[in-house]
Amino acid sequence: MPVDMSAIPIPAERKPGPVIKRWLIALMIFISLGGCATVMYWPAGMPIHTPWFWCCFLVFPFLAWAGAFGIRCLCYQISQIWSDSWDYEREVCLYQETQRGQRHLNVLAHVVDVPQTVMTGSLATQLMTQKAVLPSWVDMAHGQVVRQIRFDMPERPSRERLYEKMAALLADETLTTALRQLPVNYTVFSSLQIDAGLDAAEYEAVWQSVWEASGISTPLSILPGTGLDIIDSWLDASRHNAVLLIVAIRLATEVMDGQGDADVALLLNSTPVRQSTLFVPQLEPLSAVQAIIHRPEPTRDDDMKYALSQALLWADIPADSIHQLWFSGMGSDNQSQAIFTPLIDQLPNVGKQTERQCDIDVQTGFTGIASPWLAAAIAIDAVTTQKQAQLVISTPAPDRLIPWFMVIKPVETLEAV
Repeated sequence: MPVDMSAIPIPAERKPGPVIKRWLIALMIFISLGGCATVMYWPAGMPIHTPWFWCCFLVFPFLAWAGAFGIRCLCYQISQIWSDSWDYEREVCLYQETQRGQRHLNVLAHVVDVPQTVMTGSLATQLMTQKAVLPSWVDMAHGQVVRQIRFDMPERPSRERLYEKMAALLADETLTTALRQLPVNYTVFSSLQIDAGLDAAEYEAVWQSVWEASGISTPLSILPGTGLDIIDSWLDASRHNAVLLIVAIRLATEVMDGQGDADVALLLNSTPVRQSTLFVPQLEPLSAVQAIIHRPEPTRDDDMKYALSQALLWADIPADSIHQLWFSGMGSDNQSQAIFTPLIDQLPNVGKQTERQCDIDVQTGFTGIASPWLAAAIAIDAVTTQKQAQLVISTPAPDRLIPWFMVIKPVETLEAV
């Protein structure tokens, strides 16, 4: 489940301690009342120059005051002990939740393919520098101009096109090498984030057949769920000897203005744990890790500033460490600027520098369920070439502008523990 720091109770309300000045005034009142009462009710025939008279006149009122003052101090100390205990437990909870929030995933491999893109160089560099717009063409069947970009031969059956794109992902050398190098006791949990006009059972069947045809012997298991919640769930689950393979594919089945296709795969594993040796605990090697994906943070109660600050906290970096900003899921009508305006001052390095901002949908079209994963893959590509932290801001759909914030960092900025 997402880490919600706002759900942690506030610090204990501490009661004020006894005010000495007031209690000294109370002492004077006690002694005055005790003296007056002693003088008024002292028997007429009894001498006043006796110890008993002065005990009634001075000592007993003082003892009464001292008893009241002691009870007040005791109540104050008990409330302080309770408040200290509450605040200690709260600090422990804050620390534990922060540690849970700062769990991350290692990117072992990533593959991304979008139509009509030159794939010889860095895709992130192309998108950030070219600032191209979604190409438009005339749909003769409906007599309208459409902005849409799709993979070749979209008229073919959806199952055939899907098989081809899945096979292309597993044919990638980096991904295949990473999968084949997994230990024999590992399991690949695959999350299928696909929109190709078929049902979930067909997606799983096609993926199983592609996996078997690839010759990869690692056991495969299908993981349910969609969206960036998958990362949250994976980080909180205790799965040993397992990797997470995100397969995100969008194949538009009809002509739709402002839409696009995408083909993405991300191979991830959880934070390395210490491998105990006889004398010195050591960290698992990170040589194969391309980048670090930190826990995504959703916007709650329309408070985007809080969500951004939490995403930066999970990455444990200041706001000025963000080098580039990637928007996705907001459609091809450039809605990103309207969403980002309240956050301009929160990101000093990229807030007012449009050359460091890229609305992916403007160039590729809205890629539906694959949108956040396309943005993540492009940000990973930027991390591998620039070695700078990237921020992804994605929304589920152009008509559901509820942003998620996710930081992706290079491995070099991850401190050993």
